[in-house]
Amino acid sequence: MSRSNAEKALGKAQAKRGRRGDEKGTRRGLRIEHRVYACEFGGFHLTAESRSSYENRFKEGVKW
Repeated sequence: MSRSNAEKALGKAQAKRGRRGDEKGTRRGLRIEHRVYACEFGGFHLTAESRSSYENRFKEGVKW
């Protein structure tokens, strides 16, 4: 997946979560993806994890 395709997928995922939240009447409790990151294998992934949490995880050597 290229970075541009990953960014498109991010937009679609955010829209989907937004619609789901609007149906419920609140977006509280929904885990919404906020950014794209590149993995070590060259792929791109969506994540709701904060940038600092992601960077700290790799500094400590812990991978999920």
